[in-house]
Order: sequence, then C-alpha cells, then structure tokens
Amino acid sequence: MSKMDAIISTCAAANSYPETPADIIIPQDIDIQSYTPSEAKKSVTINIGVFGRIRPSKGIDLLIDAAIPVLKTYPHVILNVCGETTPKFQAYLDEQKLKVSQANLTDQVIFLRKVEFDKLPEIYRNMDIVCAVSRNEGYGLTPLEAMVSGISVLTSEAGSWKDIVENGVHGYCVPTGDVKTNQKNVNP
Repeated sequence: MSKMDAIISTCAAANSYPETPADIIIPQDIDIQSYTPSEAKKSVTINIGVFGRIRPSKGIDLLIDAAIPVLKTYPHVILNVCGETTPKFQAYLDEQKLKVSQANLTDQVIFLRKVEFDKLPEIYRNMDIVCAVSRNEGYGLTPLEAMVSGISVLTSEAGSWKDIVENGVHGYCVPTGDVKTNQKNVNP
C-alpha cells in the first residue's frame, strides 16, 4: 500500500481495517436500472430473503435461529436463503438445514443456492423484507439493492449499514449477533 498514489475505501468500517487509512471514502453504487420496485400486487405470503455467500461470517445461522419461532407462529412467512456455498462451508450449511428440518419448517425455509446475477433483481422484487445480518462486513450491497427495489431491510450493525439504514424508514439495523432483537423486528 505504501507504493500507491492514493487509497480509496467504500465506508468507514472498511477503512478501519488497513493500517493506513484511506485518502477518501467513496461508497459503492447500485444499478438502479435493474433493481427497481415491483409494480405487482404482493401475495398474502410474506417473503423474507437473505442474499450472499453462505458462511458463518454472513450470520445465516443467526437469522435462522431468530426466524424459527416466527415461522412456527406465522405459517404464511417464507425465509428464502439465496447464496453459494463452497466446500469449506458445506458443514455449516448442513447444520442450518438440519435446524430447519428438526423444527419441521422445510416448507418455510427455501435454500435457493447460487442464482445467476441477472436473475437477482427479480428475486429481490418478490421479497417483503431482505435481511443482512453479517457478523462482520466491509460494505455489503445487499441492503442497498433491497432498498432500491423498494424492500425494507433488517441489517446488523456490521460494515456501513448502520450509516445507511435509517431505523423505521428503510427498515431496522440491530446489534450484530442479537437474535432476540432480530426476532422482534422480523415478527410480521
């Protein structure tokens, strides 16, 4: 890094990692032509989505733990887990699927696996809430893609999200790793 002319970071959280702070912070942008609100009427089903690689740092386990009691109480709520798993994290994914199975919620938690990038905007438009509850995050585009799509978000305070999500306006930003607060805010 000492040989660079300048260092650019995407947010204050990402800027906290390098030894030498950035010269400027420039947030990432979103393709607002692709990510747009849905004009179709929503069904009575409430779709909660989580998008991203499936691994512990993304907090999928926290979301599933928070969602299980909600899903048991509200059978019209569906949790959609969209993301790729590498062999390194297959056991982690298997643990999450086992929790869902043991809770008898396999019809309410759908593991979509990796979806082609150009298909994501349509999947976002079918969600009512998008969650991003990472344990740590550099920036994270998921909440921005959701908000541009007209979808409320539930995020952890990881990365830039606490600087972007205005509680009660765009959705809610909860303390990182706080399953009880996640349950309260996901409760339909």
